[in-house]
Amino acid sequence: MFVRSYYFLRSFLSSWIWLSLLFSLMLMTVRVAITGEQSYFFLAWNLFLAFLPYSITRICMLYPQYWERAWLRIIIVITWLGFLPNSFYIITDLFHLNMDSAVPAWFDLLLLFSFAWNGVVLGILSVWQMEILGRLAWGALPARLFLLAVMWLCAVGVYIGRYLRYNSWDVLCQPWQLAAEMLYRVVYASDFVLMWGMTGLYAIFMTLLYYTIQDLSKHFMTKNKTVYGTNNKRKLVAEK
Repeated sequence: MFVRSYYFLRSFLSSWIWLSLLFSLMLMTVRVAITGEQSYFFLAWNLFLAFLPYSITRICMLYPQYWERAWLRIIIVITWLGFLPNSFYIITDLFHLNMDSAVPAWFDLLLLFSFAWNGVVLGILSVWQMEILGRLAWGALPARLFLLAVMWLCAVGVYIGRYLRYNSWDVLCQPWQLAAEMLYRVVYASDFVLMWGMTGLYAIFMTLLYYTIQDLSKHFMTKNKTVYGTNNKRKLVAEK
């Protein structure tokens, strides 16, 4: 049973990312042990919420039969979109850095940044998986256009969470109130220049971050294949 669980966890998420998640939780545990404060416990909850969209896309990758059903695909995408902004929202938790804490400021900065980093990594991986799933279902161009729209919606979601103080489940619990507040900001957009400026810049930043990481990953994979392929050829020639 333990062996099966181990291999499932490894197939579900990279060992290094599991270690990174544990590192963040360890930092939080150490802070609680030193200060006796529980003020940063919200980080663990935010990280859990960031883990949900990744879990959704990863399950679809591991069990593609769920993604192949059109009606279920719609539910999956809507649910995924509802939780995805949490992955990037953690970046704004850096606002909580307290320079007058009982622990050194560098420790709190590392704590907050590690949670933010893990949230962003989970978000990027989830979007990458959704792009793959989207290409299979809709084709390359629609999937890419969908991805760009997703980045903008994520930025709007970050604003809604940070400044309007709505949560993912408020889409179901308070849909009309949330819709009314957002509609007001659309109709009177000139009164909310900072909001649209923030969402626009965050959307650009997240898109650049996504494509940079994706491009670096592809670049190093190609480079490694070239290097190892060349070395193998040399080895075969030497053996002959």
